[in-house]
Amino acid sequence: MLGQESSRGPNADLEQYVRENVRGFFHPVGTAAFGRVADEYGRVLGADGLVVADASFVPHIPRAPTNLTVAAVAEKIAAGLAAA
Repeated sequence: MLGQESSRGPNADLEQYVRENVRGFFHPVGTAAFGRVADEYGRVLGADGLVVADASFVPHIPRAPTNLTVAAVAEKIAAGLAAA
């Protein structure tokens, strides 16, 4: 998370080091309009046999890690496809 290791010694300007080296992570959600590019089962409209289950269906950034949300979306889509 901090990039390359550094041994700058006891007098290092750690605040400057952190500002220059810390990287954030962006987890995009809501990149596909639900219902317009896919149906409620994740089937992509206009592409036979293609099903998606990802964060593009999630309208807001969740408070939980994105991977947990996507796993829940995938489970719901899989259950819906099995029932359909």
